[in-house]
Amino acid sequence: MVNSNKPLLQSIATFLHPGIPFPPLHMHTIQTLSNTFYLEIMIDIFPYFSKKILANYISEEKHNVLPFATFCPFFPFPFPVQQTKNLVKRLSSSILSSETCTMGRLDGKVIVLSAGAQGIGRAAAIAFAKEGAQVTATDINGEKLKELDGIAGIKTKVVDVTKKDQVEALAKEHDRVDVLFNIAGFVHHGSILDCEDADWDFTMNVNVRSMYLMSRAFLPKMLARKSGNIINMASVASSIKGVVNRCVYSTSKAAVIGLTKSIAADFIEQGIRCNCVCPGTVDTPSLRGRIEAQPDPEQAYKDFMARQKTGRMCTAEEVAYLCVYLASDESAYVTGTEQIIDGGWRL
Repeated sequence: MVNSNKPLLQSIATFLHPGIPFPPLHMHTIQTLSNTFYLEIMIDIFPYFSKKILANYISEEKHNVLPFATFCPFFPFPFPVQQTKNLVKRLSSSILSSETCTMGRLDGKVIVLSAGAQGIGRAAAIAFAKEGAQVTATDINGEKLKELDGIAGIKTKVVDVTKKDQVEALAKEHDRVDVLFNIAGFVHHGSILDCEDADWDFTMNVNVRSMYLMSRAFLPKMLARKSGNIINMASVASSIKGVVNRCVYSTSKAAVIGLTKSIAADFIEQGIRCNCVCPGTVDTPSLRGRIEAQPDPEQAYKDFMARQKTGRMCTAEEVAYLCVYLASDESAYVTGTEQIIDGGWRL
């Protein structure tokens, strides 16, 4: 009975816009057989309609229903807007501020991420929020983290994710978390002979132990709801590809891949997904800083560029787009994977 809704949605979209790819159906739409069903249909397809039509109904409270005839005269079913007043209000601001609007791919999801002050973490926090998620972005760098303050959907908190007490305190602040994104990391430059004990311990602490602490702290909450999604930041420099002067870094990221697959295997039957993202060279403030720290920054930059088969580096935003997919229900059947985004560097 529930699945019978999907053909209806598809036929409506095809009738209205033949030849235009219909966006992936949201699970809440397919599963909804309630008095909000027709509004749910509208939410899935209204990206193709002018904001003005829908805005007129939202702005006039005298309307208790939205007749679908407004959009299609051959489908005159009413939308019981009064019963979904909060949903309409949430949508109205974005509808009125843009020519067209889409339902957020992460609408209603609660996401916690580390290393949100800059680079991939910052880009991911912004991308998640734009797709409708409520994001808690953490970082050890409070000053940089403040730059996210004021962005709708994002709240910030200074946390050292290598400190067990701080991680556990962070977890206690959240009754529910849908997605945990572990990003915090450190890149050590050098071979095994350049890696002192302190370098090894520091790198493994930041790159691996922090993910262990965060996952242990938040996983019980996910298990209680039989639903959860953990994304870990790994790298192509790992078990995927040997990279010169990345000994301890590559070792730590190989460990992240192992951690990811272990969590995925252990809790797949409890509704938990776990995947890792494996970027190649990403143009971030961290990379720029490492380049500047080299004896010959200009040559170091040329060396980085020489290995880019596409002729350019990846951007933090491109990685964030992949992370949105992994955080969304679009990837509901994806778990235990290494999501490589390296511009073909490994080939």
